[in-house]
Amino acid sequence: MLVVPSVTAGITVARLRRRRLNGRVLSGIPELSSRDAGALVTRGIYAWVRDPRYLEILMFMLAYTAFANFVGTWVLYALCFPALHGVVLLEERELRQRFGAAYEEYCRQVPRYLPRLRRVSHP
Repeated sequence: MLVVPSVTAGITVARLRRRRLNGRVLSGIPELSSRDAGALVTRGIYAWVRDPRYLEILMFMLAYTAFANFVGTWVLYALCFPALHGVVLLEERELRQRFGAAYEEYCRQVPRYLPRLRRVSHP
C-alpha cells in the first residue's frame, strides 16, 4: 500500500530537485572551478524544503521497505533517520560557514525535511 505513493513522491522530488541541483553541482565541480564558486539554491523545490535529496532517499527507501515488508528492512529504515540527520547537520554546518547570514535566513524560512503548505519566496 505504501509502495506506489512512496515511489511517486520519490520520483516527483527527484525531478524537482534535478531542476535546481544537477549532477555537476552534486559532484562538486563548481567548487573546483575558480570561475564558478557555486550559489545558494533557494528556488524551486528548495523554496519548500531545505533537504529534498534526503527526502527523496527516504521516499525510495520507504518504497523498498514496504515492498520487501520484512522486519529487518523496517529496522534498517528506522536506523537511516538518525544517520541521514547526522549527514544533514554536517552539511548545514558547512553551508553556514560558506554562505553565512544568507543561509541562516534561509534556514529560518524553509523547513529542513517536511514542506510547509505555503511556499516561501526568495529574492
